Amino acid sequence: MALGIMACLILGMAVAASLGIQRASYFLQRADKSHTQLQLASRLSSEIYAYVVIRASAMTPGRSDPILQDAERRIDTLLEEFDTVLRSEVALISTDDERARENDEFDRTAELRRQTRALFDHPTVFTLDGGPGSQVAGIKGLTAELIGHVKQHIEPVIARLVIDEKREIAAVDLGMRELRGTLLATGVAIAFSCLFLAVFLVWHVRRVLSSPISEIISAAAALSSGRTRRDLGAFRHDELGLLARHFDRMAKRVEHHRTKLETLNEQLEHRVAERTELLNRSNQRLQSIDDSRKRFLANVSHELRTPLTAIIGETELALQDADAIDPEMAQSLRCISANAAYLRRRVQDLLLLARSEDGQLQLELQPVDLVELVAEVCTQARGLAEIEQVAIDVQVGNDVKLARVMADPSWLGQCLLGLIDNAVKFSLPGNTVRVVLIQRNDAWRIEILDQGPGFDDPTLPDLFDRYYQTSGGRMRGGAGLGLAIAHWIIKQHDADIQIGNTEEGALVAIELNRLDEP
Repeated sequence: MALGIMACLILGMAVAASLGIQRASYFLQRADKSHTQLQLASRLSSEIYAYVVIRASAMTPGRSDPILQDAERRIDTLLEEFDTVLRSEVALISTDDERARENDEFDRTAELRRQTRALFDHPTVFTLDGGPGSQVAGIKGLTAELIGHVKQHIEPVIARLVIDEKREIAAVDLGMRELRGTLLATGVAIAFSCLFLAVFLVWHVRRVLSSPISEIISAAAALSSGRTRRDLGAFRHDELGLLARHFDRMAKRVEHHRTKLETLNEQLEHRVAERTELLNRSNQRLQSIDDSRKRFLANVSHELRTPLTAIIGETELALQDADAIDPEMAQSLRCISANAAYLRRRVQDLLLLARSEDGQLQLELQPVDLVELVAEVCTQARGLAEIEQVAIDVQVGNDVKLARVMADPSWLGQCLLGLIDNAVKFSLPGNTVRVVLIQRNDAWRIEILDQGPGFDDPTLPDLFDRYYQTSGGRMRGGAGLGLAIAHWIIKQHDADIQIGNTEEGALVAIELNRLDEP
């Protein structure tokens, strides 16, 4: 009921405000029309006196009738505007008395129109005989006669119109003040009524709802802290009681799910602990296996290097007197020496792999001339190339005299040697492996090109992985270490290594930053 009364009061306030706005809009429009008529009356009076001056001046030689016609046209226009404003004002009026007053104003404007027409038609009764004095006297006489007509017949009508409009403005002002007082009184009354009803509603709501809501809040707090409150809906049989009963059922379900969730959490924690222990044991086994592998690689590499060095030394010693032994024996010794050298490089690769995984390798960078390094590496590689009947062709750019970079000559040389060995291994007898040194922008580029089958897919990231082999590499007895070790060495030099295919075969390119000359 209180809400209904408040709604009615608010609706009444809205209706009163709407009516007040409409009434205020009416007063403002009436005031605007009155002000417009006052402005028109003032302009009309000025234009009439200006016409008198122009009419009198028209007697002066050299003045033309169009000026006078323009002045008459302005006066007629103002009179038309006056009638237009009066008609729009009459359209706003709803009472008969006000309509009668406005009709009187129409009569005055009609009278004003007749008198201005009489002013326009007033004859010029003075005759000028051509003398200066006669002309001035004629102008003064005509001016006095026209001004007399204005003061006698036109000014009283304009003054009456001004008085009427001022009276209307005063009436509008009085109506606005009365409307403001009425609206203020109505607003204050409705505001006090709404305030009283609001206070009553607050008191009623607090009295009716405070206790059950407090109980529900306490139950919710207990539920959030892990305790369960029940039987809230027993004390009421309305909407709040229904809410409390639903809350009780929800609390029971929450308690059931909480118990189930705690059981599942315990089971999950137990399984996670078991899996963690299993992973730890697996990691320990893998770490042990990896450590064993590293030790095995290091030990095998170390143990193999000594006999290989002895084999190479003995064959080279035997070959020093090649003329004294059988040619076939000499060829066999050269084959043994080349393959032993190849095997030693593979052993060095294994040792390098083991040491790099342990983080024991540290490169010693120094200025290196790539022209000399490439020539030296190609000389070392020609032994195996001759056995495989593969030629090695070194090409250095015509303008390249000195190609200096910051590098570790030992490791960079081993990298180049391994890449050339790979190119020789994948070449057929009679093929040529080309080693090209050129300058590209701010880098020196070493390209190793062969005439073999090329890479299966040069975009595969696995080609640089350790022990990764293509089908062609397995057929040729590779170990999958060449590209991986080369990639590691080049990255330690902060350089770039690229692989690809050409029309003839495979391409491996290395780009090292150029060292500027001091």
